[in-house]
Amino acid sequence: MITGQTALEQLCAVVGDLKRDDPLAPVTILAPSNIAAITARRALASRGGVAAIQVTTVNRLAEQLGAPSLAPRRPATRAVTASAWRAALAAAPGAFAEVADHPATVAALTRAHPQLRDLDDQTLDVIASEPAPAGDLVRLHREVSAALEGSWFDTADLLESATANVAAIEGAVVLYLPGRLDNCQRRFVDAIGGLILVAPTENLPIATRVIHASDSDDEVRCVVRDVVIRLGQQESVAVLYADRTPYARLLAEQFHDVGVTINGPGSRPVSERGTARSFLDLLALVENDVPRSDLFRALGAIGARNFAGEFIPVARWERLSRAAGVVRGDHWDGRLSSWISSEARSGDRPAAQALQAFTLRLRNELSRSFDDWRAISDWGTELFETLIADETRQSKLPPEEQHAARTILLALRGVTVLDDTATPPTIDTLLSVLQVDLESALPRVGRFGDGVYVGPLATAPGLAVDTMYVVGLSEDLYPGSPSDSALLPDRIRRKLNGELPTLADKVELQRQHLVAAFAAAPTVVASFPRGDLRQTRERLPSRWLLPTLRALSGEPGLAATQWAEAPFHYGVEAAGSFAGELETTEHQATEQEWRVRAARADVLDDSITDHARSVVAARESPQFTRFDGNLAGAPGLPDYRASDHVISPTALERFAGCPHAFFVERLLSVKPIENPEDIVSIPANELGTFIHECMDDLAKKFADELPGPGQPWTGIHRDALLELAEKKALQYEHRGVTGHQRLWAIEKAKILSTLSSMLDVDNDWRAQVGAEVKAAELAFGMDGSPPIEISVPGGRVLMRGSADKVDLTSDRVYVTDIKTGSTRRFKDIKQHNPVPFGAKLQLPAYAIAAQRALGTDLPVTASYWFVHKEDRRIDLVVDDQVRQTYAGVIDVLTEAIAAGHFPNIPPAGDDFAFVQCAFCNPDGLGYGALRRAWNAKAAQPELSRLTALLLNNEVKHD
Repeated sequence: MITGQTALEQLCAVVGDLKRDDPLAPVTILAPSNIAAITARRALASRGGVAAIQVTTVNRLAEQLGAPSLAPRRPATRAVTASAWRAALAAAPGAFAEVADHPATVAALTRAHPQLRDLDDQTLDVIASEPAPAGDLVRLHREVSAALEGSWFDTADLLESATANVAAIEGAVVLYLPGRLDNCQRRFVDAIGGLILVAPTENLPIATRVIHASDSDDEVRCVVRDVVIRLGQQESVAVLYADRTPYARLLAEQFHDVGVTINGPGSRPVSERGTARSFLDLLALVENDVPRSDLFRALGAIGARNFAGEFIPVARWERLSRAAGVVRGDHWDGRLSSWISSEARSGDRPAAQALQAFTLRLRNELSRSFDDWRAISDWGTELFETLIADETRQSKLPPEEQHAARTILLALRGVTVLDDTATPPTIDTLLSVLQVDLESALPRVGRFGDGVYVGPLATAPGLAVDTMYVVGLSEDLYPGSPSDSALLPDRIRRKLNGELPTLADKVELQRQHLVAAFAAAPTVVASFPRGDLRQTRERLPSRWLLPTLRALSGEPGLAATQWAEAPFHYGVEAAGSFAGELETTEHQATEQEWRVRAARADVLDDSITDHARSVVAARESPQFTRFDGNLAGAPGLPDYRASDHVISPTALERFAGCPHAFFVERLLSVKPIENPEDIVSIPANELGTFIHECMDDLAKKFADELPGPGQPWTGIHRDALLELAEKKALQYEHRGVTGHQRLWAIEKAKILSTLSSMLDVDNDWRAQVGAEVKAAELAFGMDGSPPIEISVPGGRVLMRGSADKVDLTSDRVYVTDIKTGSTRRFKDIKQHNPVPFGAKLQLPAYAIAAQRALGTDLPVTASYWFVHKEDRRIDLVVDDQVRQTYAGVIDVLTEAIAAGHFPNIPPAGDDFAFVQCAFCNPDGLGYGALRRAWNAKAAQPELSRLTALLLNNEVKHD
């Protein structure tokens, strides 16, 4: 078997023979990759020197031989090739007509272009004879190739030119560990002639050890621990992964955590760096005219600056734009201006004006047109250096971000070559070009030879180390399920006599890479995950790991599905769960692992961990603790029964619904974020406010001409109401709370119909009871009106609010609260049960306020009037018994607030279409844990009065 070291020794022997008579005899070695070339060069240097030895790759040698004769043609970069495909699609898309403008189409065709360039005309004709889109694919490819041929060259051109110039190669040529060669590469190599071959092994070696873990994360942790031990023995180590996702990132993170230097391909392309994300997202704003959420995602990726060079207060700007109801486009001017002039606090106006100026300038920049690509290149460079990072700021960025910034600027300069193509210079096209360039830009980490080499299995040929680790060898990852190409599917490839690799060829290439990896070191450790915890499924070992498992188990017929039952006596190590492995391993690789193990053993001296233990223990106990909302004794809690603090019925309803929500929302002033772009239709609270305000405006407009006892609203009233509603609709539209324009048009028509019908229903009702309209939006405790006072057993409570409508007859006062929602949550209100579970507290308060405002002792009937969705009234005669019950409920609720009792009381049902309580379920994962905690703690003595009311609808007296 030819191992990595054996292959190097064989190569050195071949070179030694070639130089036996003349040490300066030229020798060219063609390696399978740059990594293999470096490895070979270093081995040769340690065994006699590298004088007159060139170690390179096939394509690199072709470039040296072929490029001079191709002058003055220039390299066809990805941007140039993509430009030619765009032009061809625009002229005659054929079968691609429906998707010709989509960036993914151009990207796919650009990726297929090198494969098609590797084929001769006869093979292309075979492809063209296949069903659509094969014919149009070949036609467009030939058009693109013809368009590029005069001014540009690609790898196929280089190889063809080099084939004609092989005579320029001096000395012997060694083909070292060749893999699959493309057609053009093969013709070039065949033309060289006299090649000396150092061939790779074909048989799959057996790994020394196998590690299996619960999932990929634990697998990587185990491997990294093992690597640290190997490094302590001064061994050279490489770790190759079967799949980039998630192994490249996991390995980079774990090695960073243990302080081990690595080298190899980076785990993240430039496009994923904050600098690149910010700039690409800024350019993408052109598509939908600067959407609000997209703008702040772009600005927040790395901390952008405005056009004056000042850092942008992203969080504050985002909050202000949300308050103004901005979604995109002209909202940045219209809605922001309206909000600044009418609603913004004086302290927010300068920041809002700065935001408005910035977005106006940005929209102007993104709407510019350009004469050529040099102009758009200069513009993009200036925009990047102004908003993202100029030279001074680049020098202060982390090294990865500095590299990303340099790559972006180089890519911007590179687009100037498109001036020699037919591609129009637009920001959309610039964005597409940059995305392709930055997504394929995978920066190299470290210098080869420093620390541990970490890379994909495809880089295995030519490697030689002391210990090789191969991770991710489960069947679903390696070989996995190779996806078929939509443009050049396997059914076509199988007809081309090997001219293009088939799916079977790709799988075989994966096997060859694994062979090379297993042969690269005398000690090979293979690993695989037993499952995927993210998708809750089991995994099987790779088919190519089975020979090792059979050898180590002594069972030649071991099946992949039965590996777990095999009697492994040595060589196979099972890693348990993360917690189990951490408790049993003798080698903790990171400080975090040491701390977790010490904390598990209760020997970690750390105040933060101690506090965390206290929180967990308190929440799991049946006691009502400060971690469950017990703030007893905390300073600053309002005592509404013994102070001049004023509270509204709706605020107390919020407390009765969920004391924790009341505490966070009302006392801490922390509320869920509501993004204007998420508003599809007008929210229920805005709809209710709209109808209330319209009725209030009507009453104010005709304050001296309101209908008398039993008199109807007139046509003049109706016309005025609809006119007021139209004006108010414009105001709501400017505020950005009406949702999608088409849905709003439908909803507005319904609202206007509701308002008109409300006058009809009110006419009938007042005619029946003989009532006259006395007031609308009767305020108390606000707008200069004093609060009402509710006497409760523990003192008195001052309340504020506003009653929607007050009517008067000769013997009764009628108070109405208009509701636009469903009657479902009001169905329990009865004369003997006026405020069920403390949840509906408005009507008694409104009744007391109306009596005071009218200066009368007449009895009061208070009602919920349901409109818009339903047409129904729920009446409550507010007599002495109702007042007594009301006072008891208010006493219980205000006592609990003063005592600092704010437990989470989650809804009885689960969330489906919407989140019922964002304070209890902020992450959308449900209420299960909170329900269990509330059920366990509700029986505590300090909560007895509150729970009697909220759970049993009983008012207990002290």
